[in-house]
Amino acid sequence: MNHTRPTNFPTDSDVIGILFISSPLYGAYFVLFIISSFTLHHQITLTKRNSSGTLGTTVHLALGYLLFFIITSSWVLSWVALRRPKVTKLDKQGQWSSILFIQNAIGAGSAMVAEWILAFRLYIIWERRKVVLWVAVVVSLGYLAVAIHEWVFFLRIRIVSRDGIKALVMISLSVNILATSAIIWGLWRRTRLSRALGGWKILLKMVAILIESAALYTTWMVVYLVLYFIRPNQSHLLLYSSFCVAGLSTTLVNVRVGLGWSAGEEGRLTRSLHESAFVDPDAAGVEEP
Repeated sequence: MNHTRPTNFPTDSDVIGILFISSPLYGAYFVLFIISSFTLHHQITLTKRNSSGTLGTTVHLALGYLLFFIITSSWVLSWVALRRPKVTKLDKQGQWSSILFIQNAIGAGSAMVAEWILAFRLYIIWERRKVVLWVAVVVSLGYLAVAIHEWVFFLRIRIVSRDGIKALVMISLSVNILATSAIIWGLWRRTRLSRALGGWKILLKMVAILIESAALYTTWMVVYLVLYFIRPNQSHLLLYSSFCVAGLSTTLVNVRVGLGWSAGEEGRLTRSLHESAFVDPDAAGVEEP
């Protein structure tokens, strides 16, 4: 197995760089999270008023809150790590920083929750096929097993496995790309949606948003992976900021679809798409042909 000793986990100057990059990203994510949560809560109110099911919206909202808690905790721990004295000297003496370990551990959870959100969207789009959920569970267990192995491995012999880092990133990237592609395909083949929405124009915009959202996270992680093997000392800057990017890529879809085109006929069509395709088909009142 290919291993490399850490150089080490972020030093004081690294943490400053991480905060410099992640703070604007977290600020953008926080704003999008508030708007996204407001949109979903509004949909729950509307569906209750129309006596429709709200389970899909509630699950989506709960996952959003869980992701927000994880990302916020990770970001706050960066500030705590900066305030902790002599982190660099402690690491050089081989004494593991519990703060950075906790941050790294819970930060990895943001990728898992982001994958669950994608899996849930896919589950809804593919007409609630349980196989989607089973695949999501298997992938999550695999991701968790690799993550736990790497954490235990490091705690025992203080060595980071390059193979482990590569495996975690590749799992996350694969799920992001494949799930997004499957969601897009599901939208295209649901002809009843295109008729209910009044044509393909809004659907094409929705597909473009999905591609942009997936490209944001994919590009960030690919750059991190390349930087990790070329300049591992600086790769921390992207790794500890990727948690915010994961949140941005998931909430961006809700916000742009829910509020992006609010005026006139496009606003009505967009809201119909958001309610029927991204939360719960039953809530939109779209009937099968």
